[in-house]
Amino acid sequence: MNMDCLKKGFFGYKKESVYQYFITIESEYSAQMKKKDEENKQEADRYLERIHRLEKELEETKKQMELQKKEQDMISLTLIEAKRYAETLKKETEEKEKKKQESWNEMMRKKESELDEYDAQIKKIRTLFEKLLRDLDGQAQKVEQQMKEVKEIYPNKNMTLFERKNPER
Repeated sequence: MNMDCLKKGFFGYKKESVYQYFITIESEYSAQMKKKDEENKQEADRYLERIHRLEKELEETKKQMELQKKEQDMISLTLIEAKRYAETLKKETEEKEKKKQESWNEMMRKKESELDEYDAQIKKIRTLFEKLLRDLDGQAQKVEQQMKEVKEIYPNKNMTLFERKNPER
């Protein structure tokens, strides 16, 4: 907040300068909001235009599909037998695809189960490490306390070899 533009009076800032300052801030904020609203409106217009374009494409695709269906209805009796044969092949293909999909899904379930097991193991190891570190820290604190006691008993002895190096201090 830039307070330099506020004029001071006998008992503090002058009301007129404070009001003027607030009006300035409000107008700047309003201008920014107006700009942001315009940007949002332009973006919404772009999206609406895209939606309309996609709807037109969908309608064209539907029309093409209807034309193809009408053409298929006019196929002669000789092609009907070929169609039956194609349907048989299609069913076989779908069955094969379904089996592949089922085996893929099963494999994915197994892999997911393995990942869950690995995650559980990692959590277990993390917990063990945390406990180990807490235990080691507790033991280090006990040794440090014992060193302090020994230093108090033998103040003139050099015990720096046994002191704990703590970079946090």
